[in-house]
Amino acid sequence: MFYEVIFYKVIFCEIIFYEIMFYEIIFYEIIFYEFIFYEIIFDEIIFYEVILYEVIFYEIMLYEVIFYDIMFYEVIFYEVIFYEVIFCEIIFCEIIFYTIIFYEIIFCEIIFYEVIFYEIMFY
Repeated sequence: MFYEVIFYKVIFCEIIFYEIMFYEIIFYEIIFYEFIFYEIIFDEIIFYEVILYEVIFYEIMLYEVIFYDIMFYEVIFYEVIFYEVIFCEIIFCEIIFYTIIFYEIIFCEIIFYEVIFYEIMFY
């Protein structure tokens, strides 16, 4: 019984395999016949294939261009964002720095003026 099951599984698998092979052969023959057919109208095919491939190529190129543009713009966008962030951080840091410096100056001046004021008041 075990051997029969194995045998039937093998047979079944071989049938499936042969069917797959058969379908692949049919598929390849169809492809082959399509190629033969296309080769028969080789000039038209070449023309259409060239046009098709050019269209595909140009679409690919277009998509690549679009993709690269997108990538480029993303890069530019990210660089812009990066540089803006860096720039903004620089500006922000400079603002912070200048503000700190400004406030420190103001604060020091205020302190200085207060000291002067208090000294004046004291005197």
